[in-house]
Amino acid sequence: MNEEKNMSNFSKRRLKHGVGGIAVTAAVIAIVIIINVLVSRLPADISRIDTSGKDYYSISETTKNITSNLGLDVTMYHICARGNEDARISELLRRYSELSQRITVKNIDPQENPGFVSEYTEDTLADNSVIAVSDLRSYVINSDKILYRQFANYEEYYYYSMGYDAGEEYFAGELTFTSAIDYVSREKLPVLYALSGHGETELDDGYSSALENDNIPFKSLRLLAEESVPEDCGAVLINSPQSDITDDELEKLSGYFEEGGNILLITEFNKYTSETMPNIASLCSAAGLSSREELVTDEERCFQYPYALLPELTRSNDNPVSLLADADIYVLASFSHCIVAAEDSSSEFSGILKTTDKARLMNVDEDGRMTETDDDSTGAYYVGAMTNTEANGTRGDSSKFIWYSSPSITDAQYNYYTGGGNLNLFSASAGLLCEKQESVSVLAKSMSNATMIIDEQTGNLWWIAMTIAVPALILGGGMFVWIRRRRR
Repeated sequence: MNEEKNMSNFSKRRLKHGVGGIAVTAAVIAIVIIINVLVSRLPADISRIDTSGKDYYSISETTKNITSNLGLDVTMYHICARGNEDARISELLRRYSELSQRITVKNIDPQENPGFVSEYTEDTLADNSVIAVSDLRSYVINSDKILYRQFANYEEYYYYSMGYDAGEEYFAGELTFTSAIDYVSREKLPVLYALSGHGETELDDGYSSALENDNIPFKSLRLLAEESVPEDCGAVLINSPQSDITDDELEKLSGYFEEGGNILLITEFNKYTSETMPNIASLCSAAGLSSREELVTDEERCFQYPYALLPELTRSNDNPVSLLADADIYVLASFSHCIVAAEDSSSEFSGILKTTDKARLMNVDEDGRMTETDDDSTGAYYVGAMTNTEANGTRGDSSKFIWYSSPSITDAQYNYYTGGGNLNLFSASAGLLCEKQESVSVLAKSMSNATMIIDEQTGNLWWIAMTIAVPALILGGGMFVWIRRRRR
């Protein structure tokens, strides 16, 4: 009887432990399911960490700002044959869809739906292209804009064409997707018109592409053939003119400015003076700006030569372009003259580029020899400035006028020296005048593996550490443990 009783108690205990184990297991499974559900509802940048090593899937603040302010629905169509999807593009698009409820991502197989692409473009799109569509307009991104290769010289391009691995690969997913969303969602697209007919310098492809990425349409303007500045003009660019504008052009530009139009002027020392270009000088005066005609030099902040200035970007709450100062970029302004606020002007003056207080104004003769001016010309000078002037409200309540006194601002070679600083300044200025609230300043991401370069002394130290010191420590630790155990 006792034995049967013990067996019964034992069975009850086993049953109790078994039920308890099942309950604990069920509770753990339930907790795991709940955690998975909660995690699945988190944003992609939290729930799916970017482990690519190149930040392919990381979203910048610029993109977050643009997507958070969307006023209409945007659909991103991923054009690709089933099974050929690029994982990086698919994942990044998924993250965009989670940034805003107004962004929807759909996959389109052109083999199953052959007429879809032709609704938006006549071009043949490669796999992994993307089309952004809203009720306003559409934007087509071919895959070679998302994944592309850059070559430093023709030799690299030649080797790549022969089948060798040459050049550097880039992933521009965020840049192209954010630009597309910004383009299709904006109510108005003000155009930047470049004045022509006076020997102006044309923008090179890099600058034009930057405007395209910033969704600023860019057109040439021969004002003599127009009755007035076009209605869709966001700003007029006058880029390093070699001769003055005509009286008729002055009248049209003055009228445009008085109505609330914006102007971006770039001049050059020894090319622009109030005597050689009186009509442009009159336009500047109406904006509350004037200039001195001597060459600005600065031995404290320059690039190789005193006249190749590296001016500082001033910080001002009234001037959004000055926010670039926080990015700590360099701007190279060569052959500059001094810009000053006009006397008795009601325009609001705001400096952009300023020299150190050791800068000098120099006279330059016909042979290129520089001599100091007669007066005490040492001081800090502006070579970039902006004014706000009250307007009559036809185009806007105020008119903005930005003036840079150096042709280097739009020179591709000088931009190369600054690592893109000059282009950043130009893009920010054009974006401000064309009333873009958010510049699409997102960079493409290199897909090349970075190489760590160390000097010889550091390399020797690491060699000693890894081949002698670390093995010696491991061996010594093992011997210490072995001796202690032997003594026991």
